[in-house]
Amino acid sequence: MNWSVDHDVVIIQIPEVLIDRVLEDQLGDASKKDMYFEPQVIDESPLGRVLTALSRPATAGQSFPFAASSLAEHHFEQFLLHTLVGSQPHTYSADIGDPSAPATPAALRRARRFCEEHAAEPITLGDIATAARVSVRTLQRDFRNHLQTTPLAYLRQVRLAHAHADLVRIAQTGTRTTVTEVALRWGFTHLGRFSCLYRETYGRSPSSTLHGSR
Repeated sequence: MNWSVDHDVVIIQIPEVLIDRVLEDQLGDASKKDMYFEPQVIDESPLGRVLTALSRPATAGQSFPFAASSLAEHHFEQFLLHTLVGSQPHTYSADIGDPSAPATPAALRRARRFCEEHAAEPITLGDIATAARVSVRTLQRDFRNHLQTTPLAYLRQVRLAHAHADLVRIAQTGTRTTVTEVALRWGFTHLGRFSCLYRETYGRSPSSTLHGSR
């Protein structure tokens, strides 16, 4: 490398464990060999443009726009990690393949895990697709092809299972909680629909589970 005497250097240190986590998500399994990146970053590549944008406030002594929010920092961190792994050539580039390709079981596992880990949050179809790193259309198609359901129907069943588990636990412990509180906790704002869905799935009403043993 040839640098001028008055050059500015921006060093970004990324923990290896974070890269391994992104790589495992994209491969659908833990990596089996050491990972090495191509050291040269082309200015016009996706990673090159991100690094150029980062260097501007850094060299000007300014704070980064996302530094004011821990949530924004997290999202930018994920953006940087996925840009690095998805665009900069490395040992596993051929294994990951084309990011625009149809969803794979690994992408579906990411979507399902996201639904299970964030079931109590107001997540959307777009959020699930983002977590799976595929388009909404691809996500819907592959849920139908592989799971014979839709992403939001799957999320609803996950939430219903959590609600059922809560009702069973409450019945066993005698905790003073209502069906309404449990339903709202898991994102069911229409209590009539919740009761109907619950009865269709478990063969009894939510209140009977709450006052029973299972």
